[in-house]
Amino acid sequence: MQTAAPGGPRRQAAGPRNIRKPYLGVTMSGLLVLLFGYLALRACATDGGEARVDDAVASATVEPPTGPVAALVPVAPVEPGATTEQAATSAPRAQGAPVAQLTPTEQVTPTDQVTPTEEGAPFEERPSIELGPIEVAPQPTRPATRLEPHRVKASSEWSSPTSDNRYPAERAFDGDLNTAWNEGVEGPGAGEWLEAELARPALIRRVELVTGWDLRRRGQDLFTANAHVREVILLIDGQEVTRRQVGVDERFVSLEGIDVIGSRVRLVFAQVYAGSRFQDLAIPRVEVWGTE
Repeated sequence: MQTAAPGGPRRQAAGPRNIRKPYLGVTMSGLLVLLFGYLALRACATDGGEARVDDAVASATVEPPTGPVAALVPVAPVEPGATTEQAATSAPRAQGAPVAQLTPTEQVTPTDQVTPTEEGAPFEERPSIELGPIEVAPQPTRPATRLEPHRVKASSEWSSPTSDNRYPAERAFDGDLNTAWNEGVEGPGAGEWLEAELARPALIRRVELVTGWDLRRRGQDLFTANAHVREVILLIDGQEVTRRQVGVDERFVSLEGIDVIGSRVRLVFAQVYAGSRFQDLAIPRVEVWGTE
């Protein structure tokens, strides 16, 4: 039986550890080879990119300017009213460039002022806008109606001394041509008057008048037999509004376009035509038209 040498078991026990060392060395060597290879590839790539960039920069050449370099020179602002020569010298220009020559008569005019037409002439004033008359549409008005008098009176009235026949002022306003007012003074009745007073003020538009007794009785024309109107004057509240001349054969008169507010309407018979048979002035009808 063989006897193991001293220390033999220890060498056998250490054998496996000696077997692992070669594998560990191979593994570390492989890692180092990979690391050096990666670093070599990266270095090549970096050197190639920088080389390409350096080649591009080297190939791009910038030619310097052949002429003088322009430089703007700051100047003071142009004052209002300065001449063009002063404006040209103060305007920004390139250094070394020639200055444009302008005629000394031209003026630099501010835009907010009016340029005179001639040198030394005053500025023209802008014309003001004048508005024309404003047309107002006419307002619709109510049609005129016959206004009934509240009270009537006359300068005089004629009454028969032998009978009960009377010709008062009311007969001129009753609308009946068979009745009439007769004045009662001596003569043909020039200057006599009739008056109608309304219950309240109204817009008086027109006054109608039959200028004589327009009636035939017993084969006789009472218009020419009695005196009739030659000139009439219209007063409203004591103020004359209009007057009218009447023809010798004009039996009806309408005083139009009065348009006066009032309450007392008076007709003054300033002149009359004398009657062929009777001296008395006879008025059968007076009408006042308006709106209350």
